Amino acid sequence: MIKLLITLLIFAFMPLGSYALEKTPSSEEIAIYKNDIERVEKYLNGIDTLIAAFSQVDSAGNATEGTFYLDRPGKLRWQYYPPSPLLIIAKGSMLTYYDKELDQVSHIPLEDSISGFLTRDNIRFISKDIEIISYEKTDDEIAITISQKGARDNGELTLIFTNKKIELKKMQILDAIGKTTDIYFSTLIYGKPIDRDLFIFNKDKEKR
Repeated sequence: MIKLLITLLIFAFMPLGSYALEKTPSSEEIAIYKNDIERVEKYLNGIDTLIAAFSQVDSAGNATEGTFYLDRPGKLRWQYYPPSPLLIIAKGSMLTYYDKELDQVSHIPLEDSISGFLTRDNIRFISKDIEIISYEKTDDEIAITISQKGARDNGELTLIFTNKKIELKKMQILDAIGKTTDIYFSTLIYGKPIDRDLFIFNKDKEKR
């Protein structure tokens, strides 16, 4: 379970229909979709802060809900609602995973996963360490699947956006052992100041 959730932000991606790529896209294919990719990058890089409700369903059908906080660059928080005991915080170069039920804390360098992709100062889908695995588009949605360059077996992250007005709609996560997680977003709030203490892990405080 720890491995699945620490990879959090990676998913088995079901075809959306038209414009589907059957294999890793070539540079020529990427050029065809360049405008859409740039639209998505502009949207993501334009986010200062984001607060959103989320619901999560794993491959076993287990469901949970919570609040997602993003403060770019460098900070995010997945706050799960009870009865889930989980909390995930990223700040700077470190991701902290806390299981209140087990009283277990894990610290993972963000560079070891793509979990912190949305926290980057300059988000690019094609960079020295990120590559596009799949791109799909319909009238309603754009879906971009990425992985760490040369390390696809470590997991994949699919970000799904509404098409007409670009907005994050869903994440699909596929971890290194083939487990999948769906994360759906709703009630997205942009630009609202977020208490910086939310991104500082304090075990005593979180245990209350």
